Amino acid sequence: MHVCFTNLWHAPDVRDPDALVDADETRRGFGAALAARGHRVTVVQEAPWRATVKREGVTWELVPPSAATLASRRLLQLTGHPSPRVPAPATAVPPVVLGLRPDVIHSFDLVLYPSLALLGGVARRLGVPLVAHFHGGAPARNPAWRRVERRALANVARLLFTTRARGREWVESGALADEGRIVEIFETSTFFGSGARPTDRRSPDTRLSAGPRFLSVGRLDPVKDPRTTLDGFARIARVRPDARLVLAWNASPMEAEVRRVIASDPVLAPRVELRGRVARAEMATLYAEADILLQSSVREVCGVAVIEALACGCVPVVTDIPPFRRLLDGGHVGRLFPRGDGVALAAQVLALLDGDLGGASAAARARFDRALSFDVLAAELESIYGAAIAHQDTGSTRSGSAPSAPAASRATSSA
Repeated sequence: MHVCFTNLWHAPDVRDPDALVDADETRRGFGAALAARGHRVTVVQEAPWRATVKREGVTWELVPPSAATLASRRLLQLTGHPSPRVPAPATAVPPVVLGLRPDVIHSFDLVLYPSLALLGGVARRLGVPLVAHFHGGAPARNPAWRRVERRALANVARLLFTTRARGREWVESGALADEGRIVEIFETSTFFGSGARPTDRRSPDTRLSAGPRFLSVGRLDPVKDPRTTLDGFARIARVRPDARLVLAWNASPMEAEVRRVIASDPVLAPRVELRGRVARAEMATLYAEADILLQSSVREVCGVAVIEALACGCVPVVTDIPPFRRLLDGGHVGRLFPRGDGVALAAQVLALLDGDLGGASAAARARFDRALSFDVLAAELESIYGAAIAHQDTGSTRSGSAPSAPAASRATSSA
């Protein structure tokens, strides 16, 4: 089948087409894995330039935003809108998608409702399903925006969430009539983890000791709850004085507070390294050289850091929230603790250290290989697309209008 991914936004600091594609691990990974399964994959991506890039069996069509889109975003920015890309429709992308005539359209921007509505129009015109993948956001609250939301989602054949519980928020808000179109699939995967874990426990790059090595990755903000991570680690370090923790982050509204907590605690101060922003190329090394990932998030869309840790055999000890619970197979891999409970975090870690940490590391990597790699997720996407196409064709036939081609023949002709 011919799958068309869409991305209705681009980072403002991208340098060139190749750099844009390189940075987009999600669409690269899903696209390459689907292409390896014999499917044709095209990514239609908003970008500062018009270009075509071919990579790993996938064609990327980079499309500049239209003048209307740019003007709309500028106006929204001037009026103080916190995220102009949400209400300003990406009008340049849908015509390119229409010209490609794919068998299925997969949008990675579920809450960009005006743009999603335009893609829904393309899907209706072609007689193909539109799939929308959740990567953050919340149901609309403003009544006028709720109407836009409902119209956009009415044309989506499948809504993909890491957990059905997260998708249920859209049902409870009234945006969806029921859960019938919600499908569980993990948000993304990673290319990390292809190398062996190092045996030298005294890496000069990470300045980690021969004792248990901990890593915490993510923003320093209340959602990630670094205070609970530090509280739990301090309790661990009192029992295991050789323990060391590295903190890596990319946004840091709580940085000053975190620094004060560490500096004022004689247990934490010599054992916590504030690494700050770490280049993407170095992150795999940090995961591979750490024994345990500590994550105290109050909520998550999915948990990219946990996926990356599993891929590298770094054992996650994380909060018991729905996406983490699903990532860790209900707690059969790694350890879970209640939100905000540093005592429970420390207890889970100490039990892990008293047990078979090597076995826990192997189980973490096995969990990734079994359920979280791009290859595994691409097989799940293939099944989701096939079911959506079959339902689309059946629905079209029942409504009295013939589909453009039977599902089987479309898949065969464009694979």
